[in-house]
Amino acid sequence: MLYEQDNRIMNSEYLLLKKEILFNWHEDLIAKSIAKLEGMKLKSGKLDYYKQEFLKQYHTHFISIKTLSLGLKLIYKSKEIEISALASILVLIRACLENYSMFYYVYRDSNDHADTYFKFWSWFREGLVQRQRFKVIHFIEKQKDERNQIDSIFDELQKYSLYVSFTQKQKKNI
Repeated sequence: MLYEQDNRIMNSEYLLLKKEILFNWHEDLIAKSIAKLEGMKLKSGKLDYYKQEFLKQYHTHFISIKTLSLGLKLIYKSKEIEISALASILVLIRACLENYSMFYYVYRDSNDHADTYFKFWSWFREGLVQRQRFKVIHFIEKQKDERNQIDSIFDELQKYSLYVSFTQKQKKNI
């Protein structure tokens, strides 16, 4: 009974981010994943490059959360004031979750390389499509090039079994 009670307390402290060991363990795990990818030959170009970049971005957000969780000390009118950065931490947690979710969807939740390829290039294409919505006078030529890239990627994606498995309505939304 005491063990269960202590275990619950320990778990709740970990979940509340009160234990430095949780941060250190997680930081080490992500750093090792990044280090394993660094220096590797990029066999699939952007596909491999963004795998590492997703992890680096996740790691950067995580380190920022770790740093801000300790609180911030400011000197104002010669007085030291400690403030909470809870709002920033919450934004960073959301960014971490979004980043990891995308990483997981593209790289971990795929049955084979073809699925990973399809998911990655669908995600990448969507980023290009989003940028097309902005009208910037200085980048008209770049937007034309990206429009061609969007069409080229779409032509390639139509060959994959994941695309073929979509309903007509889903295909229209792509």
